[in-house]
Formats: sequence, C-alpha cells, structure tokens
Amino acid sequence: MGDKVLKDLQQRGIKVFSVGIGSKEGAPIPIYEKGGRRVGYKKDTGGKVVISKLRDDLLKEIAEKTNGYYFEAGIGMSEIGKFLSTVNSMKKRELETKRYTVYEERFQFPLGIGILFLLLSVFSSVKTKRGMI
Repeated sequence: MGDKVLKDLQQRGIKVFSVGIGSKEGAPIPIYEKGGRRVGYKKDTGGKVVISKLRDDLLKEIAEKTNGYYFEAGIGMSEIGKFLSTVNSMKKRELETKRYTVYEERFQFPLGIGILFLLLSVFSSVKTKRGMI
C-alpha cells in the first residue's frame, strides 16, 4: 500500500482492520470443485504451484498507522472470533447520507405529436399552393 494511500486514510480517520490468513512459511493455494472436493493447487503460467505466504509485517504496519487492528487468523482461523467481537463492539455511526431525486423525462410523446402536426401543416400548405396555380 502506497504512502499516499496511508496518508489519505489517516487524514480521513479511517481505521483499517487487517486479517492475516495463512502461514508465514507459505502454502499452496488449493482449488476446489463445486462439490467441495480438492482437485489440485493453483499454478502459475509456467505450470509451477503457487505458494502464498503471509506478510504480517505489512498488515501490522497498515493497521498501526491507521489506528486500526491486526488479527492473525492463521491456518485454523483462531482469531476470527476476536476480530468479530472487536468490530461489533465499535461505536456505530452514520457517516453520510445523500438523497437524490431522479426525474423521469416524458417529453418525447408530446414532442413527437408536435413534430407530426408540423409536418402535416407543411405538406398541406404545399398541396394547397399547387392546387391554386
């Protein structure tokens, strides 16, 4: 995350809750079929198995700089309950509400009828002038 984004978050008073999932040593990313059975592991374009590593140092830094929290769920997801209770205990407030009024424009029908009458009057006046000559 860039320094510019972190400064913007700090200025707005936005707290970042980071949840680290996985292991620091790294592990392959499993792929599951619709039935829930593991069918293999994610591979890169070269056909090698992708290893995902937890970079908790970066997540801790982001949480610390924004006065947020860092939770390490790990492989067993042991701290998810702590994370959820922290979020639920926070003071809830409405930040901003905006109301918009969208008008539905219905001028097309009267405009079409007006154009039709205009064309009829042009053609009827041309026909009348020919008949007089």
